[in-house]
Amino acid sequence: MSRLSRMIAVAACAMAWPLLHVEPAIGGAAVANPGSGSNSASAASWVVGAHGGYTWQQGSAVFGFETDLQGTGLKSSMNGGLVYPVGNPPNPTDAARTSSQIDWYGTARGILGVANGPFMVYATGGLAFGQVRIDSFFQTLNTSVSSQASETRVGWVGGVGAKYLLQPSVILSLQYQYVDLGSLGIAGSSPPAAIVVSQRANQNAQFQAVMAGISWKFMPGAGATPWTGGYAGVHGGGAWGNDTNARYDSALFFP
Repeated sequence: MSRLSRMIAVAACAMAWPLLHVEPAIGGAAVANPGSGSNSASAASWVVGAHGGYTWQQGSAVFGFETDLQGTGLKSSMNGGLVYPVGNPPNPTDAARTSSQIDWYGTARGILGVANGPFMVYATGGLAFGQVRIDSFFQTLNTSVSSQASETRVGWVGGVGAKYLLQPSVILSLQYQYVDLGSLGIAGSSPPAAIVVSQRANQNAQFQAVMAGISWKFMPGAGATPWTGGYAGVHGGGAWGNDTNARYDSALFFP
């Protein structure tokens, strides 16, 4: 490289440096560069609902169907996670927050079990559906972007359970479910300007639930087939899952 080329390169770097790195302002107060980063969270919450179904019994084999509908407060929330270039403090108005929630869900399932007198264990699986929603907000250096989405999703459910025939018309139950409602993603960016911010977030609407319930048989079986008949009842318990993650990016642009 010639001496003239080296001089031009040095001069160009000297001019570009203050544009790429915001130096201390008047009086020595530092001015923050835009932040970027990521965060993630999962949730645990209550579940309360109602169910109904019908089963048939042949010998020790029990088979049938069951449907349920429940509300839940399964909400994953996260704040912060932004990082900044070394030596540049964050702007006090900077924020990065994302939340996702499953408001309710229901299932329509088949049941296949084995009974021993008043006690039955079973496996279950079928269709799941529910309301999922996600929203995200990102702001740095007073430039912000927000995104939201809400959908009723359809997926699948699998699980196991046990039931006890307390009386010919009263059933106590304990059930585990794994529910997969798929995923819901959002993304957005601010309009072109000197500072552009963008975000993307993804909700993995998979969760597990354990519930205890009580049912009343309205067509109880008799004799050797006590599990034959229809029933309806209520249940409650806890759920956990709904993993959610988000990424926040920013960039400086100069003419």
